[in-house]
Amino acid sequence: IFGTVTGRLSGDMQQVPRDSFIRSVIGAPPGWRFIQADYSQIELRIAAHVAKEARMQRSFLLGEDLHLTTARSMMGTPTITKGQRKLAKSVNFGFIYGMYPKKFQSYAFENYDLKVSLSEAELFRRQFFETYPDLLTWHDRQRRLVHANHQVQSPIGRIRHLPDILSGDRQVRAEAERQAINSPVQSMASDMMLFAMVQLRRQLNP
Repeated sequence: IFGTVTGRLSGDMQQVPRDSFIRSVIGAPPGWRFIQADYSQIELRIAAHVAKEARMQRSFLLGEDLHLTTARSMMGTPTITKGQRKLAKSVNFGFIYGMYPKKFQSYAFENYDLKVSLSEAELFRRQFFETYPDLLTWHDRQRRLVHANHQVQSPIGRIRHLPDILSGDRQVRAEAERQAINSPVQSMASDMMLFAMVQLRRQLNP
């Protein structure tokens, strides 16, 4: 936890390739069990809460899969293939914090092995914010906050100082704005994970 500025957990083996052969080398010694656990779409859920994004909140309250919701909106059909859901997943996690089309091209390829043209990325970005318009209002609010206060905070008060917002370099300021959007969500997700780990230890060691 001390290796990041947002409170997110980090480790040497945090980003393990998705290849099943590579992941198969990670296991537990005899007499122990290796447990893999994850929250379901936690950053999307927190973003829906802090942004007060009505359509996202409705989807989660109804117990829907947000990736399917996004895919259906993008494709204009209720029947979605596995590949279309995968594309929608990349769109959700790519644009939730305001990523631009050019960056999304490399993000989709590196993280989901998806080849997307620039025109497709531009279309996906437009469709995403047409589907979830309240996110844009949230993005604008976070940008105003960081310009005014040079810092932002998570829903439970964790502060992220962002002095780079005062930089004379436009790209450096833009990165600080991006951090103002994603840091409160990511740090909250990490704090929830830490709390869950404490609770889990109590369950495993009564």
